[in-house]
This record gives sequence, C-alpha cells and structure tokens, in this order.
Amino acid sequence: MTVPQALDEAVGHCMDAGYEHDLRIPALLGDTHLADGLRQRAEHLYERLPHPIALQPEIIISQLLLPARSPDETQPLTWLSDYLHAARKHYGCLDQAS
Repeated sequence: MTVPQALDEAVGHCMDAGYEHDLRIPALLGDTHLADGLRQRAEHLYERLPHPIALQPEIIISQLLLPARSPDETQPLTWLSDYLHAARKHYGCLDQAS
C-alpha cells in the first residue's frame, strides 16, 4: 500500500463510519467537502512524520481524533513518531512498496 492509497482508505473509512452513524451533511456542502477536509488533515499528519510510510487507516484515523482528546495537540503525533522510529531502528528501513 502506498501513502496515497492509505490516505484514500482512511478517508473512506471515516466517511463510511459517519454514514453508518447517521451523519447528515447539508446538501449545499455535499460529502466531498468533508472528505477533502479529512484528507487535508491526514496529509498534514504525513508532512509532520519523520518517516512517512503507508499506515493502516485505523492509525491515521486515531491520529486525526486523538489530538481533540489530548491537552497537548502534538502528543499523539509524538507517540506515533516514537513508535515509527523504534520500528525503523529494530526492523531497518521499511520499504514503501510493501
């Protein structure tokens, strides 16, 4: 999975979950406005990661939601960065194509 594919899948999961929980978007806005906003936030997350690799949708979504629950907005990103650094150190450079 590539980073763009991971972003597409994460946004799709968010939108699907919203509809499963009766998300109602005003017809004037349409769902593309919300999906574009989610994608921009996820892209911003990738810009701040030291090792941008394709992440599972659940990890991306958690990073979009956790800052709202954290007193320090950067704490969840720090946790993810630390984890990715430790994984890279333990397993070596992760191949983007795999």
